[in-house]
Amino acid sequence: MVFVDGDYRYEGVKCDLILLKIFLVAGGSVLCHDYTNLENETDEIGGRQAVNEFFQAGYAGFIVMLVCSALLLITNQCSGIVIPKLTEQEFGAGKSESLWKIWKTLYTTSKSSSNSSRNGKLDQYLQQVRAELE
Repeated sequence: MVFVDGDYRYEGVKCDLILLKIFLVAGGSVLCHDYTNLENETDEIGGRQAVNEFFQAGYAGFIVMLVCSALLLITNQCSGIVIPKLTEQEFGAGKSESLWKIWKTLYTTSKSSSNSSRNGKLDQYLQQVRAELE
């Protein structure tokens, strides 16, 4: 489960959800905080609009409202790059080593690509994200 509770503005929530698509897999869940907050009707908070657009694009289906949050079930529209689970020992070795293992996973070249790792899955995904945010 992923908990989205950071930048409450429309652009911030939209960016969070777009970036999450690379990690989310079908059947996963995302809890988006402040979905029912009354300030969504003002310019202060725009999370509801971003969540609704994510839902309308087919990336998630609503499950239930929890207090002021929306719990979403992820569909197979998300790319779902699997990050290997870190052992307690790997995690305990320090954030930098653990993050390096995750970074290497993200930056691996797809088997269909004959070019260097610059054509890896992350590069392709970041290009898509840039296009969606423009």
